[in-house]
Amino acid sequence: MVSRMLYGKNIKRKVIIIIFFCFILECIEYRFNYQFFVYPQDEELNYHATILTVNSILSGFSLTNLGILMSISADQLIEKLKGTDILLKRNTVILNSIIFGALSIFVSLAFVVRVDINLKEHVNYFIKNFAFNVEIFSLVISIIYFLVSIKK
Repeated sequence: MVSRMLYGKNIKRKVIIIIFFCFILECIEYRFNYQFFVYPQDEELNYHATILTVNSILSGFSLTNLGILMSISADQLIEKLKGTDILLKRNTVILNSIIFGALSIFVSLAFVVRVDINLKEHVNYFIKNFAFNVEIFSLVISIIYFLVSIKK
């Protein structure tokens, strides 16, 4: 099960699961007036800018890793590995790291440029905390995939 989730190629499904999980988490937080992850009130802009920077660096390393794997595909060693799923697993892990990093980057960027939705106050609160949960969980999953790609 873990291997299928880790190495599975269906990225849309993984992103939908994370977004759905964050939505359920935010519904629980909103209903019980409790926050699992405390939204930063002080230095909010710096907090999101730091997350944006970390994600950019990790995604850049992942892209470099993917580029290196792509550039050595004509090598004899890679030719021997073509019949196996080793390259597919490595590429999938790297791609997942990049995609979840990009998701967190987009949410962080929305916070940094102060995208504002003019809705009722409690709806804005819900959306802001939901986006924060997506930002944090995407960052964590991106880091996990990055570490797995380094290990592999």
